[in-house]
Amino acid sequence: MKKAPDTKQDPVPTISEEYANGRRNFSNRDLSHTNFSNTKLEDAIFNDADLTSANFNYASLKGASFRRAKLSGVELVNADLRLTDFGSANLSDADLGGANLSGANLSGAILSNANLEGANLCCADLTNADLRFANTEGADFRDAKLTGAKIRVGNRDVIICDV
Repeated sequence: MKKAPDTKQDPVPTISEEYANGRRNFSNRDLSHTNFSNTKLEDAIFNDADLTSANFNYASLKGASFRRAKLSGVELVNADLRLTDFGSANLSDADLGGANLSGANLSGAILSNANLEGANLCCADLTNADLRFANTEGADFRDAKLTGAKIRVGNRDVIICDV
């Protein structure tokens, strides 16, 4: 009996494999619900990507860019996000508990209902960010830029001026 020719193709490379092969730009891709936990994706570019409900827990994303990305429900617990660019990204309902966001750009980002408990936001730029209903307990905002940021105090929305 003749053996049928092998038509199986190589699987699509994972983001980690692509990154290991030198690729850094993952913009405009649908990566929702993808597990990136414990991965190293420093300086990667995810601009305009859909990362809804993705898992980046304990990932190293230093210097990465997520401008205008859809990150609602994303998990970034204890992630290294130093100098990461989240400008105008939607991080509503995201879990950033214990994350290091030192020097990160979060200007214009939506962080409503996000968990920032214990996060390091020293020197972060939160200009015009929406932090309403975010859990900021124990978060470190030393030297952060908060001008125009929206927060909720009691049952009132407040916009921070000149901070």
